[in-house]
Amino acid sequence: MNVMLLSLPGITESDDGMFPLGIGYLAGMLKPCHKVEAHYYQKMRQAKNEIPDNIIAFEPDIVGLTCNTFNRGFVCEIVKLIRTIDKNVKIILGGVHASFLYREVLKQYAADIVVIGEGEYTLLELCNAIEQKIPLETVDGIAYTIDNEIKLNSPRQVISNLDDLPMPDYSYGRPFMERTRMGFIITSRGCPARCKFCSTSSYWGQKVRMHSPTRVVDEMEQLVSQFDVNKIYFHDDTFNLGVNRVLEICKEIKDRGIKVAWACGCRVSCVTEEMIAAMVEAGCRCITWGVESGSEEMLKSIDKRISLSQIRTAFELSGKFSEVMASASFTMVGNPGESEKTIQETVNFFNTLHMTDQISPGILYVLPGTLLYEQLKNDGHIKDEDWHKYSSVPKYTLEKSYWTLNRWANIVSKSGNRLPYDHRKHFWMGVQEPINLTKKIQRVAVQLHRWPSIIKRYLAAGRIRF
Repeated sequence: MNVMLLSLPGITESDDGMFPLGIGYLAGMLKPCHKVEAHYYQKMRQAKNEIPDNIIAFEPDIVGLTCNTFNRGFVCEIVKLIRTIDKNVKIILGGVHASFLYREVLKQYAADIVVIGEGEYTLLELCNAIEQKIPLETVDGIAYTIDNEIKLNSPRQVISNLDDLPMPDYSYGRPFMERTRMGFIITSRGCPARCKFCSTSSYWGQKVRMHSPTRVVDEMEQLVSQFDVNKIYFHDDTFNLGVNRVLEICKEIKDRGIKVAWACGCRVSCVTEEMIAAMVEAGCRCITWGVESGSEEMLKSIDKRISLSQIRTAFELSGKFSEVMASASFTMVGNPGESEKTIQETVNFFNTLHMTDQISPGILYVLPGTLLYEQLKNDGHIKDEDWHKYSSVPKYTLEKSYWTLNRWANIVSKSGNRLPYDHRKHFWMGVQEPINLTKKIQRVAVQLHRWPSIIKRYLAAGRIRF
């Protein structure tokens, strides 16, 4: 059976070197049994131009698309385009937005089936069922329409041992990796915390599942050997859940002699100087700490489950290695209860911290699957069926205007203290623009002021995986 997997642009249409990883896992799972093509488009114009020709040439029986909150409008548009080319092709959607709002997606997007949650085994079983004409009722983890009625099957059990998954096939990402020499890996799924603004634990579960250190480094070697990358970003929501595991990964990297620079996002409550030293020795060149706010009141309000003292310790320890490793922060403004007082508390606290990168806070989005979204829905401020009426993703402006939130973000961005650091050697240098940057672009890129917020927004979309 011919299966085409598509991933479309998200919050922005850009030429950066980052690409989604979900369809790589799906392609790796399906290829032993089916003929698979996977495509990622950073520009909708390119998608509209190429998808019709690809469908005619490949003649897929099934087209699967990742549907997240940021690209949902593009997905709906492409589904309609596919229908004009081949009315008989089965169209399957997956991802966080489709999973949490499967009823609306089935009604409004003209899709045949929604894969809910983790997609690898579900999609494989679903493709086999379609090929063998087995009733859809037998496939766990899907929703579909039959006789104008939406059916929801039993949920699929999560994958307990991630090492059971085949190696992902990232061949669709070759153009991006060849341009930037940078690859990406996900080593874990799930989060023990449930911050009110985040859908990770709702989608992947609060029980964290991890690839073994051996498997992690196997994937690193694959990226190096197949795509000649010299940088790797660990796309985990939190890379350092388990200090001993981090130490084992670092030891495995050194034992195998892998010479790549890498970066990750970490939680401030899981940190030791031994861990950071081992990370640096194994090639880590940037840690972005999940901070969100410098106000104790706001940290409690969003249920972040970290303390100001833990934040301070994380930056003190990582700052010891600022000669070779950058330190940055994921921060945000505008959570419920945010005020001039909590913003000033954040600024005052950040002014006691030292890091290499400028703070660049994002403004809170309202996303399906989050506790914030459920509260707003229960209070009548938002409806599931309204998402198709607009293409943007709403920011939380129920309490404060966007202009106030933007002003707060600017105030927070000016806080903090910079450590001496040569930004020309920054891990993210050369990723968005071609490697041979002009001197003018270099001078702009060296400041790297916007990278933390760009990464944060991309990860927010990247958490939504098919």
